[in-house]
Amino acid sequence: MRIGRGSHEAPSEPNPPLTAIGDNVKQLLTLRVRSGAVVGAFAAIGCSSQFHAPAASAPAPVSAGLTEPAAATPLQRYLNDRSVARDDSSRTYRPYIAVFPFVDESGFRTGIWELERETARFLAATLDSIVIWRIIPHDAVIEACGSGELDDVQVFAVAEKLGADIVLEGTLVDYNMERTQVGDPLLAGYKSYRGLAEMEVKARHVAGRAHLTTLYSRQTVVSRGLGIDLLGKPRKQDEQFINLASMAFGSEEFLATALGEATAAAVNEMAARLVEELQPESIDLADDETAEIISVHGDEVFINLGTENGLHPGYRFDVFAAAEPGDPTPIAVVAVQDVIGARLSRVRIILASREISAGDRIAVIALD
Repeated sequence: MRIGRGSHEAPSEPNPPLTAIGDNVKQLLTLRVRSGAVVGAFAAIGCSSQFHAPAASAPAPVSAGLTEPAAATPLQRYLNDRSVARDDSSRTYRPYIAVFPFVDESGFRTGIWELERETARFLAATLDSIVIWRIIPHDAVIEACGSGELDDVQVFAVAEKLGADIVLEGTLVDYNMERTQVGDPLLAGYKSYRGLAEMEVKARHVAGRAHLTTLYSRQTVVSRGLGIDLLGKPRKQDEQFINLASMAFGSEEFLATALGEATAAAVNEMAARLVEELQPESIDLADDETAEIISVHGDEVFINLGTENGLHPGYRFDVFAAAEPGDPTPIAVVAVQDVIGARLSRVRIILASREISAGDRIAVIALD
């Protein structure tokens, strides 16, 4: 029996291994499912006391001097918190991310869950357990989106209202749970349950409307339990299949099902890939190339890295004085504001202990 498209019995399929996460990702992120969330262990990179933040700061979300009433909505609470929050002056890049409701193209049976919102909420909760970014509360995003589908102009208008740096827009491509049975269930037979979760998420920078990356995962989990039915006695997997509609999406009960396992595996894989994208371990450089500041004119600072080096807005770099090549102490931290060309990007100063100059060396700040 199939809960996704149609209701026919599906042939038995082997259980393929979950898509492997590369060794480099495993070093960045240790993932495990706990109550629908990925638990990530990261060491927060502190800020040296020698730095001071410049007066200029990134634009704040639109709050209009909001004061929080006793019965404030999720959006009002979030905007109020952002309006009083201090500017981000840490060395590491921690963007604000808004996860928008998914588009459901899976054909999954209606009346069980509101998959457009529930899948997005599950992804947001998973990402929220990882400290390298800040996830905008999903209830605030839902409230800001309102009802109905949004076009690109409306998506970015909502993102700017929320003060988001990155927006995630997902599509649920295929989603189902089906039962395969061999033999007479009233005597003895084999039965298995197959969960499938296939989804795609596009990440875009709000500044410049630039495409960041596309995340994709297709995960299949087959649960056979003990594998044999005796005299029609229902097993735990049978009860899960029958009671699926009564389970809360993302709950521990849901995550114990084949469909829940597939959902968590797909979201975990995409979370790990997003970590790779936003927190590079290094920047691609030619053998004879040195990453450096090439121009400083007031607040206009440019570096000799760009699209050829895999750069994205938000990446942060330590700056080292060219006049002191042996000194390992950075004199400033800059963040990529615009990737202009193959080897040209504009950066803004986040922290500085003294003035920076053309020729100063830069090094990307990666996770410990």
